[in-house]
Amino acid sequence: RPPIMSSPTRGPTRATNIDGISATGDRKTFDIEDCVAFVTGTNNKNGMGRAFVDALLRGGARKVYATVRPNRVSELDELVESYPDGRVVVIALDVTDQDMVRTLGTQCPDVDLVINNAGASFSTNGGNSLVLDPEKAQKEMEVNYFGPMRIVQSFASNLKRSERKENGSCAAALVTVASILSFRNVWACGYGSSKAAVHYLTDAHRRDLGGNTLVIGVYPGAIDTDMNAKYEFEKYSPASVAHELLAALREGKEHLFPDP
Repeated sequence: RPPIMSSPTRGPTRATNIDGISATGDRKTFDIEDCVAFVTGTNNKNGMGRAFVDALLRGGARKVYATVRPNRVSELDELVESYPDGRVVVIALDVTDQDMVRTLGTQCPDVDLVINNAGASFSTNGGNSLVLDPEKAQKEMEVNYFGPMRIVQSFASNLKRSERKENGSCAAALVTVASILSFRNVWACGYGSSKAAVHYLTDAHRRDLGGNTLVIGVYPGAIDTDMNAKYEFEKYSPASVAHELLAALREGKEHLFPDP
């Protein structure tokens, strides 16, 4: 796998290794049972966001706030109806709208798990940076980089905890979905650049949120979502990604690379 924040002379600069074990030897894990999660990007029925919501609820989460674009709220009616116990709470959200994001921490004060899943790709020129449309690239940065930045800032008091739970597990967790293109300059230059940026941001969040918060970066390869529908290569199912993520939370893995 690609090195994480490495230096050619000093090696890795992050505080914990790839399995979430700190320099003092304690493992950073997170209990899904009874957690309250906030998941962005649950618009599409066949997408990863929806798979995360289903997996969390089946795994014992007490509540999941599922965000959807304001003009697509009705698309989550079926999801809400499938959990009549009220554990799904729909939040209309545009992650690029600073005013909407700013109030999330007070609107959802019980959140202890944030999953930054919302993403967008507007690239149409492949990987050619010489003809990259700056406006499209800027829109990708707004969703894929500034969106997670704003979300985490809004939930900073929820995520940065002064102590762990009684059983030693982390009191909060943050998951940010980047891409294998964070490391590989293959195609979609604007999209890949935004995902490289959010990878760097995720490392910064791991440092700044401290030792009582588990921070996981997810770097998917080819996933069978609407975004990849036009491609015929082998793909990994969103449900499989969600399964791996829940395992990573329980086991304290800080970097996840789901791929066929």
